[in-house]
Amino acid sequence: MANDVSFVVEAISILLCINRLYGKKFQLDIWAIIMIAADFILLQLINEGILSNGLSIIIYLLLIGYCILEFGFNKKELIINYIMNIMIISVLQMCSWMLLDTIHLTSQNSADAERNSLMVNCVTLLMIFLISMKERLHKMAVFMQQKLAIIRILLIIGTLLIGYLLIVQKLNGKLRPEHYIVIIISMCMLGIVTYLWQKTHNKVREQKMELLMHQLYDEDYNELITSIRRKQHDFGNHLNTIQGMSAVYDNYEELVENQSDYIVSLKEENKYSRLLSLGNPVIVGFLYSKFLQAEQRKIRVEYEFHAPNMKCQIPDHKLVEIIGNLIDNAMDAVEQNPVEKVIYVKIENRDEDILFCIHNECQHLTQADIERMFVKGVSSKGENRGLGLVNVKAVCEEYQCDLEVGNQKEEDKNYIQFTVHLKK
Repeated sequence: MANDVSFVVEAISILLCINRLYGKKFQLDIWAIIMIAADFILLQLINEGILSNGLSIIIYLLLIGYCILEFGFNKKELIINYIMNIMIISVLQMCSWMLLDTIHLTSQNSADAERNSLMVNCVTLLMIFLISMKERLHKMAVFMQQKLAIIRILLIIGTLLIGYLLIVQKLNGKLRPEHYIVIIISMCMLGIVTYLWQKTHNKVREQKMELLMHQLYDEDYNELITSIRRKQHDFGNHLNTIQGMSAVYDNYEELVENQSDYIVSLKEENKYSRLLSLGNPVIVGFLYSKFLQAEQRKIRVEYEFHAPNMKCQIPDHKLVEIIGNLIDNAMDAVEQNPVEKVIYVKIENRDEDILFCIHNECQHLTQADIERMFVKGVSSKGENRGLGLVNVKAVCEEYQCDLEVGNQKEEDKNYIQFTVHLKK
């Protein structure tokens, strides 16, 4: 009985794995039932001695037919997914056996062979289910289909090794100690492929995020450009207005006062034009959108930029995450200030790094208070908040950027200042 269940569980493991490699959910349809039944009947005939052990290889030929009938014929996709399926199943079965043997759940007694086989196949099925979540197997299969020489070499070697092991196991019914060396090599190869896939996957994800940032903030950037160009057309009119004031006001002091007021209003109207000096469209567009948000919340932003063509090692989408969280925190901190709602932002280009500073008025904080700000879930804004600074710290650690937080005294006021050293 245990042997019968073991056959079925192994067949389901193979079908689940191949379906997930194709990016499909496993369904017990007519082809799956036929595949499981054929597998079961074939193995029963082998166990009863009607057929030889070597004929169990037929199961893998039946799997090719199942793939063609279920997913269609795509030679490249079929070969890659078929080989990966055999490698994954074989390696996971061996890992399951080693795991169960380590915790002493297997028995060396030949009478318990069926029970051992059932446990191994059950653990293998569980492992496949876990690693197939979030389409991991399909993404790896897609990566393997890329035209990379190292992938082809690893696939060929892996196929030969696993094929050799399968033939030995089917003919002899067991593996000799030297065969474990082959298994270890196969596992290492699978690990290398997984690493290469993860590395490529991360790079693609970074590129997608960068593209998303451009799509999000290009509109704000273009809006700022359009606004500045529109105001440039009025530049001559403003000069004529300032010059003409001398004919309107007879009193010199009154003339100076009105000219000063007019110039201040022009500066206020064009206050965001200096954002363009950063030269990075994503960061310029993002800061412009943030400063407009501050205006809507009745918060004034004083900024000072000395970083032409701002470039650093941190990708734009991570830079947006750092700057955005720090600006949001500063705005939240000053929004309830009944007297003055101001935040100060500074970006400065230095020899080895780019300095990003933001500070706002705040009561004096102890070192313990500052450390609590970086504890997940701790926030003055209520429960389930306090993730912003935790994320900022995590990004800074990921890209080895120094983050400094401290009090700063200016006249009779205290400010809390966050400083990030962005590596070039």
